[in-house]
Amino acid sequence: MKIRQGFVSNSSSSSFVLAYNGEVEDAQDKILELLGVPEDSLLYNFAVDCSKVFSSAEELDVEDPYFKEDKEKGWLSWEQEKALELREEYSVVLMGSVSNEGDGSAEDALVPMEFSHEDENFALHKHGYF
Repeated sequence: MKIRQGFVSNSSSSSFVLAYNGEVEDAQDKILELLGVPEDSLLYNFAVDCSKVFSSAEELDVEDPYFKEDKEKGWLSWEQEKALELREEYSVVLMGSVSNEGDGSAEDALVPMEFSHEDENFALHKHGYF
């Protein structure tokens, strides 16, 4: 019989792609609108924290040699595929992830959520967690 020794984690993470035309503040406002939390709600500050989580994303570097190799071999991740698709319609395309390894924060709440929204100036796609 084997006995596992060491740390076992129950943490999960999930990926997202954020794309927009305009300024990052406009994107944060759009996220707040999508969350549907009115300013007078007790949850409004939490919704603001959620919108800020998405601003930690990074732009896809299509010139990165590792990216080029992965694309050539057909090994792109879900978020890389989605980011490439959205680059055709939006001026800024960012990828990121959220993890529930923490402190009961907004990230923890966002991990299990899966959603998809697109309009002419904004897109947010969040994949399920693993």
